[in-house]
Amino acid sequence: MAEIKTGIFAKNVQKRLNRAQEKVLQKLGKADETKDEQFEQVVVNFRRQESEGARLQREMKAYMSAIKGMQQASINLTQSLHEVYEPDWHGKEDIVTIGKDCDALWEDFHNKLVDSTLLNLDAYLQEFPDLKIRVAKRSRKLIDYDSARHHLETLQMSGMKND
Repeated sequence: MAEIKTGIFAKNVQKRLNRAQEKVLQKLGKADETKDEQFEQVVVNFRRQESEGARLQREMKAYMSAIKGMQQASINLTQSLHEVYEPDWHGKEDIVTIGKDCDALWEDFHNKLVDSTLLNLDAYLQEFPDLKIRVAKRSRKLIDYDSARHHLETLQMSGMKND
């Protein structure tokens, strides 16, 4: 069992070393690099979309926090009005009713925003990690392809030299 795990580990390490070597050769200009400009443009758009979504989520959470602050300020104002209003003044019951209605409206507004925006935004952003894994896998496959092609060219060149 340990031998199998060691073999898998060694194989994975070898793959990473080969990929790193191929990347270095490509950066130095010693090996050709396969380019898919259309896919690269899609990846750039994907990354921009992910960062914009994360920014939108941050701003939305800050907005929700501000709404909670406004709700608390409204509650504090209502409590102050209850304390200031004398029992024998006209409209004491109206102040209580207005305060309760205002609190209910703030709570309803907060809940509707959470339901209509934050939940949908969170679900949208949950898709990105899976797609990032797929993009990374495709990048690794391109490097493996370039490495195999480079290796084949080397073998063909050495075969021609032997003839």
